[in-house]
Amino acid sequence: MEGAPPSIDSEGLIQEIKDVSKCKSIHDFHIWSLSVGKYAISAHIDSDDPMKTLKLVTELCKGDKYNIDHITL
Repeated sequence: MEGAPPSIDSEGLIQEIKDVSKCKSIHDFHIWSLSVGKYAISAHIDSDDPMKTLKLVTELCKGDKYNIDHITL
C-alpha cells in the first residue's frame, strides 16, 4: 500500500460522509493510493440505518469528486 493521495482532502471527505449519511461516528478511516489514479478507502461508520448509509457513502466515494475505486465500509 502507498500513502494517502494528495489529491483527496481526507478531512473534507470525512465531513461529507457525516453530512450525507447523518452517521453517529466514523473511525478507523484510511485512504490510500493503490496505483496512479486508483484509490481505496476503508472506514467504520456507526449508523442507525447501515444499508442506507452504505449506499449513500459508496455513491459519494465513487462519484466524480473523489473517484475512489475500492470501498470497504
